[in-house]
Amino acid sequence: MGRKIERHAGEHDLDLDQDFDPIVDLSRLVARERNRSGPGTAARRALEALAESRRLRQQLDDLEDFDMESRGPQTDN
Repeated sequence: MGRKIERHAGEHDLDLDQDFDPIVDLSRLVARERNRSGPGTAARRALEALAESRRLRQQLDDLEDFDMESRGPQTDN
C-alpha cells in the first residue's frame, strides 16, 4: 500500500495544479515539506519530488514523440 497523503487546510494542491512548475516553485515544495516533517528531511523530499516530476515530464515527452512517429508524416492540404 502507498503512504497516505495528508491534506492540510489552506494548502495549495501542488500535485493537481497544471501551472505548477517544480523548477520555479521549488521554494513552495521545500516550505510544504518543512512544515510536514521538519527541516532535516524537507530538502531531501523536495529534491525527490523535483526528480520525480522531471522523470514523469520526460516520459510524457517520450510518449508524445512516439505518438507523433507512429502517426507518420503529416501533410497539409
